[in-house]
Amino acid sequence: MTAELEYKYEVKVEKRDKSMRLDAATREVLRDAGMINNNKLKISGVSPKMLKAMKMEFVQCPVIDDEVHFVPCFVCPNFQSRVSKMVLCRGDPLPESLTSKLGGKAKAAKAKRKKAKPGGAAGKPPAPGPERP
Repeated sequence: MTAELEYKYEVKVEKRDKSMRLDAATREVLRDAGMINNNKLKISGVSPKMLKAMKMEFVQCPVIDDEVHFVPCFVCPNFQSRVSKMVLCRGDPLPESLTSKLGGKAKAAKAKRKKAKPGGAAGKPPAPGPERP
């Protein structure tokens, strides 16, 4: 008898033309988990060919609410399964230390950009509307 996986989100896996580099914070998390030896990423049960393909993929993480490389998504505690270009995610909140390392910087940068645009798309004041008598 097989049990259903409990998940909250189905997230689409998207692909880029070029391989994405992992930032230092993500590499540190993977190194602490024992998945990087001598600056070479190795995940047990994943072939080098599949790992190369995974480096070109990303997901829009519903927990962090940001774009995340697929490799950190794959090793995230919320990752359940990957089926037909979809990731099944538990959706549980992540510890603050892990959130900041996996995507907090990009989320903070987005918030900063939103604050920097008080008047419009290019920082211009909004166009005046028709005057009313």
